[in-house]
Amino acid sequence: MADLVLVNDYADVNVSGQGSIGIQLSGTWAGTVSFTASVDNTNFVPLLCFPANSGTAVTNTTTSNVFTTNVGGLTAVRTTLTSTTSGTVVVTWRVSANPR
Repeated sequence: MADLVLVNDYADVNVSGQGSIGIQLSGTWAGTVSFTASVDNTNFVPLLCFPANSGTAVTNTTTSNVFTTNVGGLTAVRTTLTSTTSGTVVVTWRVSANPR
């Protein structure tokens, strides 16, 4: 679990050898959170994640929700607070060996 408060605050989770990840964003906040992934822990690119209440993948969000995606072949998933006007985003993860 991690708290994101300031612009460019981020939290990484190691997903090596895993098949999928669930990311829960909660708290009282206003801003944008972006999802990115890396195979080398240095270069991160946008990661498509699926909100629990929609079949349309996103690379960022402005709302609390649960998101899932496949992570096979990746090393890390990062959530970054790319803009904010108030509050704290609480990020909680769960990784699984099974694909999404």
